[in-house]
Amino acid sequence: MLDARRLWGRVATEPVFVLTADQDWSPEWANTIFLERLGKWGQPAHIFRTSPSATLDDAVKKGIIEQGWHPNFMGGSSHGASVEEVVQYCQRVFPGARTVRNHCFAEDSFRMRALAKAGIVADSQNPTACQGYLLPMIHPSGILRLPVYFEDDTAFDATDRSFAVDVFRRSLFTPGLKILNFHPTFVGCNTPSLAHYNSVRAKVFDTAEPPDGVRWDGRGTANMLDELMGEILGGGHNFCSLHSVVDEIWRSVRQSPDLLPKGSLLRLDG
Repeated sequence: MLDARRLWGRVATEPVFVLTADQDWSPEWANTIFLERLGKWGQPAHIFRTSPSATLDDAVKKGIIEQGWHPNFMGGSSHGASVEEVVQYCQRVFPGARTVRNHCFAEDSFRMRALAKAGIVADSQNPTACQGYLLPMIHPSGILRLPVYFEDDTAFDATDRSFAVDVFRRSLFTPGLKILNFHPTFVGCNTPSLAHYNSVRAKVFDTAEPPDGVRWDGRGTANMLDELMGEILGGGHNFCSLHSVVDEIWRSVRQSPDLLPKGSLLRLDG
């Protein structure tokens, strides 16, 4: 545990909470609802961007949110037909980003190397089933990897009391990274399940206001966001910005070269 603390810092011995979101081409009405929800809790958030949005651009400019890339490397992507084209799109539309989460968590070594070459120093790419004691990893490309503790769309159809924090409360306050991920569209629609989302998906986009019938009146994603935020803040914890966590971990890593392979296997200039 002592060496883990030296290498990774406080994430080895205490829970470190971070709120993230995947834009996923969300409509502006959903972005507005999501930002209003964030304002209610007053905690930092990091949004991985896919597309232009005046609402999110303004929030970034005002320091309300941070942003990183959410590139779509999959077939038929509007971001580009090759790894190089997708990376160039992200560089052009969201210049200066240091973090990434690939759309649908799709990855391979070619993409990782291209992202590192483009200046990405950290990703939040690996979803878990609300696993406790999550620690970072360093990819051979030199990218710091920060696994995801909670992913909203993997919880939609949980077999054991979906959308209830008590299902994973025992791991919520264990030491380690606690990166939560939500989608503005799912929060805006209060999506309760993949089946419900698929039933309204055709009406969600390209409209200035939430269309009739897309917002679920029962318990859904927006409720889960509020429940998790209330649980964590009520437990005496606060959220950290993803950028601050990345910087903090890189400082610890650079101060512990004896715990890493010798030579040039890893890039330690994150």
